[in-house]
Amino acid sequence: MIKGISVFLILLLSISCNNKVINKKEINELASVKERISLMNSTPNTEEKLSLSLEINKAINRIQNDTIKNDALFLLSYAHYINKDSVQFLKVNKQTFQQSLKLKDTSKIAEAHYDLANFYYSKEELAGAFKNFNEAQKLYSHIEENFLSAKMLLYISYIQKDIHDYTGSEINSIQAIKIFKPLKKYFYLFSAYNNLGIIYGELEEYESAINSFKESEKYLENIKDKNKNKEIILNNIGLVYSKMGEFVLAENSFKEVLQNPELSQTDPELYAMALDNLAHSEMKRGKTSGVLEKLNKSLRIRDSTGHTSGVVINKIHLGEYYLKQKDTAKASEFFTSAKNLAQESNNFRDLLKSLLFLSSLNDDKETLDQYIQLNDSLQKEERAIRNKFARIRFETDEFIAQNNELNLQKRWMIFGFSGLILLLVSVFTNRNQRIKNRELKLIQQQQKTNEEIYNLLIDSQTIIEDAQEKEKKRISRELHDGILSQFFGVRLNLEFLNDCTDKESVAKRGMYINELKLLEKDIRKVSHELNIDFLSSEKSFLHIVAELLKEQENYANYKSELIVEDEIKWEYLPPKSKINLYRIIQEAIHNINKYADARNVKVSFFQSEKEVLVSIEDDGKGFDLESVKDGIGLKNMKMRSKDLDGSISFNSNTNGTRIEIKLPRKI
Repeated sequence: MIKGISVFLILLLSISCNNKVINKKEINELASVKERISLMNSTPNTEEKLSLSLEINKAINRIQNDTIKNDALFLLSYAHYINKDSVQFLKVNKQTFQQSLKLKDTSKIAEAHYDLANFYYSKEELAGAFKNFNEAQKLYSHIEENFLSAKMLLYISYIQKDIHDYTGSEINSIQAIKIFKPLKKYFYLFSAYNNLGIIYGELEEYESAINSFKESEKYLENIKDKNKNKEIILNNIGLVYSKMGEFVLAENSFKEVLQNPELSQTDPELYAMALDNLAHSEMKRGKTSGVLEKLNKSLRIRDSTGHTSGVVINKIHLGEYYLKQKDTAKASEFFTSAKNLAQESNNFRDLLKSLLFLSSLNDDKETLDQYIQLNDSLQKEERAIRNKFARIRFETDEFIAQNNELNLQKRWMIFGFSGLILLLVSVFTNRNQRIKNRELKLIQQQQKTNEEIYNLLIDSQTIIEDAQEKEKKRISRELHDGILSQFFGVRLNLEFLNDCTDKESVAKRGMYINELKLLEKDIRKVSHELNIDFLSSEKSFLHIVAELLKEQENYANYKSELIVEDEIKWEYLPPKSKINLYRIIQEAIHNINKYADARNVKVSFFQSEKEVLVSIEDDGKGFDLESVKDGIGLKNMKMRSKDLDGSISFNSNTNGTRIEIKLPRKI
């Protein structure tokens, strides 16, 4: 197709959906929705948010174009998400699913899953988040949205890391990296390698962890917030060195983080974390100077920012510090406080730590049992969650496999059906071509026959002309030897009687004058016969038609009649046209003989002001025009009438058949 037409169609499709064309009013409605959403996000007033939400819903309902409506619903869904309105978010998110399914827009269906996954992740409902991230990833992969597919893999790996499915998290992180690299998505490469570093650290594969963090560091030059992200990497490297017992290397990393003089203001949580980790490493190395001050300062910052999990870790570290100082009472106080806060915030990792320290501090069997029971329970829960995630993954993969199988079956059906259609078209085309070739061959044969007939007529004309020439010579001889001799005799007698006035002479002169009149009449007759063109004459053509009727009458046992109007000028009809007209009459008579079972046949020639009418009629049993309309005989008759610049019509019933040929008067 021409490029211009393709572009036009693309533009046409881009502004229409479900036969609803985008108009200016709907564009204005979308602009109104965006404006109200902006106001809803900025206002702190709950009642005003509700009022704006109602106005936005009304505006969306007024939009008729399904694509624009869906875009507006996604904007509203995100607004409810950032405003933490869970009920409204879930309601509108459901609408985005319905609208996207209606549009059969795979990308938008995946986006709806993505939004819902983020919502569940923010609520720490990891099963719901995992399921929807997984659904989104499969859909994005199906439509080859590789970047978004890789993002979903990375988010899935975060959840797997959270539930201690480190192997699964590692696999998905590596898969995501393979996609991000050729796309040069540096921030996501940084995030994926950082995630791998954390995973390897938890698996105690410390060298791999350090290498992953170092690899992550390579992408910092190409992303925003370079310094902040570098500080995160340094803090993570420090934690790995600390676990390895390389405390000096760990402290160097933490100190490098703390070298940023603005960090305590720009990111107090990261500052407090690095300070706490530095103090904890120094304490484990046996250093005491400045450790307590760092731990207390870190605790104050975390307490002021509401960083609950950080406060729990800080209190555990303070408990460890006082335990090293042999101040068991103070240590027990911080471990107990950490335990209670971890329990309140469902921070089971640090709850286990605090229980373990308390059980060892007091040699408390009850606390140890609590630790063992909680640890077993958490391990069972993690296994159950991992199994649930595996089932979700398996069911999704199974569904996709079934869907792919159905698509494959559908494709084979389409291929088979298309092949059958092509075969039928090929057979039909081949048959049609054979018919056309046969028709062409018949037309060529007919033309050849016409040429032969025409040549025969020319030969016949030559023979007739020769005969005419001989006849002229004969008549010339007759004129010379007969009529002229008589003229000479009459002239001599008249000259002899010229001076005689008696009655007998007058009577003889009258007799000779009558003889002259008879001779004049004979001469006129001869002259008239000599001026007639035998081939172009009425008698020549009509004689052939009459001979045909007489011949066929004897053959088919019916009575024939030829009716001819005297005024028709046959001399203006060329020989070739006479051939065509004769052939039409011949074919009609042939069909009467073969099928009609007629008793009477009539061929008539009439003339009006504008046309000559030829009719062939019989009183036979007639025929079905539809069943024989494609017959060669009828086609030939139609073609011959067309060659005559005329028309032919057929009228047949059980009482007989009438064929009419109309020729323009010009002939």
